[in-house]
Amino acid sequence: MKPHIVIAIQDTNRFFAFGIQHILQAYFQAKGCTLGFVSLASEATIDLMVWAESHHGPMLANRLWDQKMGGLFGTIVVRESVIKGIKPDKPEHNGSSVLGRRERVEAVVHLLEQMFDRACLLHLQAIKERARFRLQLTARERDILQGISKELTPSQIANKLSLSVKTVSTHKLTAMRKLGFKRNSELYYWLRQGRLELEKSTR
Repeated sequence: MKPHIVIAIQDTNRFFAFGIQHILQAYFQAKGCTLGFVSLASEATIDLMVWAESHHGPMLANRLWDQKMGGLFGTIVVRESVIKGIKPDKPEHNGSSVLGRRERVEAVVHLLEQMFDRACLLHLQAIKERARFRLQLTARERDILQGISKELTPSQIANKLSLSVKTVSTHKLTAMRKLGFKRNSELYYWLRQGRLELEKSTR
């Protein structure tokens, strides 16, 4: 069970876009994630958007990002040259991170580390908030989440618990709603952190 990261890259420089894609693949795969690259027109929630700045780039990028709220990492705005005083890892006031087009691979990886750490921190803060108000999971919901954490398929969980696949799906969705998760990747990350056992031990 690996977290799945959805990425969109918007850049007319195909050589640069391919290079960034290669760096992102290597970085997130090393973190144990799977990746999906989509266009901005996709209906999927985008976790990371890489946007090459044009004369109207930042405004358009912000508007597009506002329409796709829910991403884990945010936006990287690519500039021909970074404005003096703004470092590659320093987020701007709008939450975007700035990257110069001529930055070295090490600088790109450093920026990704900053964004990854920030995403993990925000995710853990959200978990703490949910813990304050969470509804207790039922024994059946915990059984199903335990099966998911062991990377069993819905059919395998259904067979093991003598349930239908549809019932397994219903319990999973109910548990996700109680925990405040909207995406499978959020649930999988929570399970990977051992939060199910913590939830059980604090009942």
